[in-house]
Amino acid sequence: MSWRLRHEGSPQPIAQPLTTEQIVEGLKDGVYATTDEVRGPSDSNWVRLENHPYFAEVSEVIQDIESEATHEADDNNIDMNPLIDVCLVLLVFFILATTMSVMERVMRLPANQKNDQEPRVLPPELTQKYIMLRVEKKGAATQFKVNEYVADDDDKLLRELERLVREGKTELILDIGPGVDFGSYTKAVEKAGEARVTRILTKAVAKPGKRGAGPPAKAAAPAPAK
Repeated sequence: MSWRLRHEGSPQPIAQPLTTEQIVEGLKDGVYATTDEVRGPSDSNWVRLENHPYFAEVSEVIQDIESEATHEADDNNIDMNPLIDVCLVLLVFFILATTMSVMERVMRLPANQKNDQEPRVLPPELTQKYIMLRVEKKGAATQFKVNEYVADDDDKLLRELERLVREGKTELILDIGPGVDFGSYTKAVEKAGEARVTRILTKAVAKPGKRGAGPPAKAAAPAPAK
């Protein structure tokens, strides 16, 4: 049986008549669509392939195959939005964690407070049990002096502190000279900790004696570092 076929929306049919087998093969190969219109020798009007009794079943099978192929293509698409959200959360977490770790390493000195009490005088015999660490400015450089021993660098400072700790001196009096920067102070504290110093005291500054009130204090007593 020969058929005349025209594409959907076209007023003119294709030039040559087609057999049933040719139309079915064209539907399978995608040459013809199920919405194309066909008219046989006994048909008075053009009828869509999906509605024609001869081709309705074949059209339904082809539509099912096309629908399954569309669903498979949709399933292969990966939604990247959840992955991006997780990466952003991890990025913010690591930024905050790094900021906190840096802030924890910063040591803040306590604010200066007025002390109306007179400093206590440390007896000379007690000074022998302490490690005396003097930090002072020498021109543009900072000098560390451990019991009159001048440590030129960090390694010498650490070795001298460790030597004194092995001798039984585990407490240290830290004397900070004028103009010493905060970094030098923290370095002295860190090296004392590495040398296993158990206690660090800061040297208090004695007030000058008043007229008529007797001589000034001979030495400055150590006050526990806060």
